[in-house]
Amino acid sequence: QPDCGQLIVVDVQNVDSAGLSASNVYYYKVGAVTGSAGNAVGKSIAYNKGLIYLGLTKTTTGPEFNIIDVGNGIQSGTPTNPKPVGSYSVGSTTRAIKIDNGFAYIATGDKSGGNAVMVLNVSTPGSPTLKWTNLITGSTFGSASALYSVNKTIFAGYTYNGASTPEVYVLNNPDPTTQPPSLVGSGLSVNTANVGVESFVIKGDLAFIVTGK
Repeated sequence: QPDCGQLIVVDVQNVDSAGLSASNVYYYKVGAVTGSAGNAVGKSIAYNKGLIYLGLTKTTTGPEFNIIDVGNGIQSGTPTNPKPVGSYSVGSTTRAIKIDNGFAYIATGDKSGGNAVMVLNVSTPGSPTLKWTNLITGSTFGSASALYSVNKTIFAGYTYNGASTPEVYVLNNPDPTTQPPSLVGSGLSVNTANVGVESFVIKGDLAFIVTGK
C-alpha cells in the first residue's frame, strides 16, 4: 500500500508544466518488519552502485538496515520495481548511513550499549555482517544522530545530552578491513543552545554542521 511504503521512488525525468503525477511515483514496503507508534518507519537512506541502503526506526520485529536493488542487477531490481537483497538487525533506530568501499557506517539510536556507531561489511550485499562496534561508548553520551566518512576519517554527531558532553567525535579509519576505527581525542562540544547535531557536510578542511536549533 502507498501509505505504508518506507521507500518512495519518483521519476523526475519527464516533468511537465503540471509537475509530478501519481504515474511518476513508485512505492516500496520493506517486508517482514513490524512496528507501531512510529516504529519500523523510514529514517535514513544511502545510494551506491544501484543499491539503496534504507534505515528504519527501531522495529518490533525485523531488521532496521535493509539493502534494496534498484538497478544493480543482483536481484534484477529496477527503480520502478525494487527488490530486497539483504538486511541486518541493528536493534535500534538507524539514523544515518554512509557507504564507502564495501562498508556501511551507521549512526544508531543506541545510547549506552556501544552500538551508537557501527561498521557493517556489505561487500556481499545479500548477507551484511557486523565488522566493528564499541567505537564510542559511555552511558553519558547522547545517541548518534549523524555520520560522515571521508578521507579515512569518520565524523560522528550526537544528540544533546548535557552541557559537558561532546556532540562531535572524530575517528581515524585507515583500514576497516583489518583494524577498527579509533577515536581521536575526547570529542568536541559545539552546543550553544542545548541542541545536538543533525547532519554533516565536509568540504576540504571545513565541517559544516546542521544543529537542531
